[in-house]
Amino acid sequence: MKTLDQSYEEPAMNLACDEILLNEVDSNQREATLRFWEPQSPFVVIGYGNNIHSECLIESCRRNNIQILRRISGGGTVLQARGCLNYSLILPINDEFGTKNINSTNCHIMKTHQMAFNKALNNGVTIEGHTDLALDGLKFSGNAQKRTKNALVFHGTFLLNLEIKLLDLSLKMPSLEPKYRKGRSHHNFCRNIPISVSSTKKLIKKINSEVNLHFMHTVKSKESISSAYFDYGVRSFSLDNKDELRKILEATNQAKDLKLFVRIAISNEHAEIDLSRKFGAHPSEALGLVRLC
Repeated sequence: MKTLDQSYEEPAMNLACDEILLNEVDSNQREATLRFWEPQSPFVVIGYGNNIHSECLIESCRRNNIQILRRISGGGTVLQARGCLNYSLILPINDEFGTKNINSTNCHIMKTHQMAFNKALNNGVTIEGHTDLALDGLKFSGNAQKRTKNALVFHGTFLLNLEIKLLDLSLKMPSLEPKYRKGRSHHNFCRNIPISVSSTKKLIKKINSEVNLHFMHTVKSKESISSAYFDYGVRSFSLDNKDELRKILEATNQAKDLKLFVRIAISNEHAEIDLSRKFGAHPSEALGLVRLC
């Protein structure tokens, strides 16, 4: 994956760059690309389906020389200013990158972000709404995606040193808000995180095509298997008997791209609670299951 660290002084150029990169990946003229950029001056960006009059304090923005622009992706209205770090991940749509559908893309990228920032911030990071990251209930990152026929851009903003009061000068309360916001004002809902720009970039770079989802729960319903496969792009499942194998195959419509793991029961005689009889195939049966897989 190519990394591009490119910021423009003109706000509209930063948004246009994402669209150009998306079109290039979509037409197979460019490889998967991760771009970083930082705004040089304050400006408001609304999602493609948002109403400017419902989302923005237009007169206040005019008085403070804050431009209002529209991006190509959905999601809510945001303020860009110094102290924000933005990333744009432009990927082909395929199974290799875990981008086959909207849900699998959201799950893959947001879970990777959560794990990386949880470690850096000593836990407390949660995924809220659809694609927000919050620390102790306060939002520090919003994300959105735009899909074309063959590619997508998944982009977001991390608040590192933003002057939070600028939010109240430029944005109205959102017309649609996630449940966890609970009607809080911008300055009571958003926060910066104590991580440097360079360290944040390193954490974001942990996103890569080699991260895979595995459904290894011992008891899985057919509905949950089907949702994992079709909605979230999961291809790896565990099993320890023929009935579980049959269930997985039926729930995935006899899929040919599965990665199946046979759980083997081993001696647990020294454990305080012996669960070896509850889960896992007996070693004498395991080879037969592997052959069926």
